[in-house]
Order: sequence, then C-alpha cells, then structure tokens
Amino acid sequence: MVIANYVNIKPEMAHSRTYEDFYKFLGARPEYMGVMARMATQNTASYLTEALLNVYYNNKSVNKFQPINSMLVEWSIDVEFIKRVEFAAIPTGTGAAGSDIEMYFSERYYEKYDTFIIDGSRQQCIVKATPERRADNFYKYICQLVDSDFSAILDVNSCQVGMTTRFLTNIMPEYNEKGYTKYQSNVEKHRNWLTEHRCDISYSARYAQMEDQFIRIAKGDGAGELSEKVFKLNKMEKDLLDSFATVKNNGLLLQKTTMDLNGKSTVMTEDGRPLIAGDGLVPQIERFASKYAYAKINVNVINTVMEQMTAKAVNPTGNHYTFIVNDRL
Repeated sequence: MVIANYVNIKPEMAHSRTYEDFYKFLGARPEYMGVMARMATQNTASYLTEALLNVYYNNKSVNKFQPINSMLVEWSIDVEFIKRVEFAAIPTGTGAAGSDIEMYFSERYYEKYDTFIIDGSRQQCIVKATPERRADNFYKYICQLVDSDFSAILDVNSCQVGMTTRFLTNIMPEYNEKGYTKYQSNVEKHRNWLTEHRCDISYSARYAQMEDQFIRIAKGDGAGELSEKVFKLNKMEKDLLDSFATVKNNGLLLQKTTMDLNGKSTVMTEDGRPLIAGDGLVPQIERFASKYAYAKINVNVINTVMEQMTAKAVNPTGNHYTFIVNDRL
C-alpha cells in the first residue's frame, strides 16, 4: 500500500537539485529528522538529540509544532555553583605565630568573623576586621590562619593573583551584635544561536541518464568484463544526505559561535551579511569542565574524574553521571 509519494519541487532533470528540494520533505515534517539520524548512528550529536525524541508534539498549537522566529535562543538554568572569590593581589605577611595577614580580594564577599578556605593549599583563614574598600574591585582584608598551635605559615604560592577561595563558615563570639547572610542568585541565563547549514548537489541530464552505469563501473559490477573497483561513487541522494548529516553533526559538536555578547556577528560575507553560528556541545562544556590529561586509562583516572564532578555537584552522594566515550575507551 502506498501511503505517501514525495515529489520534489523541480522534478525535471534540466534543473539542479538543491537543498530546497528536501525542505518540502523535512521542513514540513521535522520529526523525520529522527529517522535520518538513525540512518547514521556514527554522528553522535545528531543521534543523541534527534534520534532520541528531541522533537515533541505540541498540543496547544494548531500547526502541531512551535515555530521559531529568531536565530537567538535563551534559557535559564537553576544552578548550585559554589561562589569563588579571587585574589586581587599577593597577601602581605606569613601568618606565623598567629600574626595578621593582609589579603586583597576583587570583591567584598567575606565579612568579619567569616572563615574561608584557600582552594590551592586547603588552608583556612578567618576575617578579623571589617573589609576596607580601596577600589571598586579591590578590597583589603585583615585575616588570620586558623590553626590550633600557631605552627602554620601561609602558603603564598596558592595565593597568587587570580587564584580562588571559597566561603566555609563563620565563628561568632558571645554577645556578638551583628551577623551576615551569604546570598547569591542560583539561576543563570544561557544564550546560543541557531546555525544554518546548506548542502547542494547539481547534475546534468546526461549524467542522470548514465548514473546507474557509472555506479556499476565504480563497484566493479558487470557481465564478467568488470572485476576491479576503480573509484567510489554513490547515488546523488546519498551523497547529499550524508554531507548534510556530517556538516550538521560536526556543527552540533565542535562549532564555535561567531556572535559576540552584543548579538553582533564577528564574521561577515563580502556583501555585509552576518554569518550566524552558535556554540556546539564541546565548546559549551569546555567553558565549565575540568580537563585532566592521562597517558593510560585506569581506575585512578576514573576516580579523579569522579571526584572533580562530585565537587561541582549539589550533593556529595546520590548523583547520576553519564559517560560518552569514543572508540578508544
């Protein structure tokens, strides 16, 4: 039983076949992209999105699918990132025998009697006085190392400019008249841009008549006289779909955005048209992910990766992690 018959918009052979021909098939039914993705499972990004039901039915729309009228896509994410405060200058003093240390941070986040930890050395410090503002992004703190026998000395190598600290707790004396609350927004707004891809293929009427014979020659098929493959030739439809799938998949994975913070493209055509491209999966992850180099995969490498992911998670236990590995792993 025939339930559908696809005819392109230029069925005659005198015209060049273009991507627009396939829009009638794919543009009207975007859910078919999942079928295409299942034909090429090696395209990881396409398979993980389109083949795994990335297109959802919209009950509220007459047209079943919600159209997008902008190349810009924004969404908000509820995050639980731990606030990191960077050193703005190298501290003054070693903290030996419980002496005061002058520390300088880029913002006023810690308050009097707050305790923070230095990420690089794991040493803890307590703020002894109200921070002093020296500039808009430069604050002076009087701190002391938290130590039980005054034997600790500040590790200055972990307190260089740009290195980070994080809030730990506070220690309040009796009859203390003031307290502080650490508050920060845990919602981030993310932005990305849609990327347009186009793949064309053209052929002449004479080639269309001889395509099957050319493919037979390329495969080495014949009535005994052809036995050796001389070159590789596929059907034009397959080459076009394979090219489009590869271009789209590589863009989803590796493409870096061409748009700046103001929504202006940094790459233009010769006649001044913007070339709009959004970030792929890998560039988005690299902004936040930790990188760990290894020579051979073993249990210690996996444990290190798990520890780094757990450090960024909301809870230390009960987390579920998904690993996507390549052929070597």
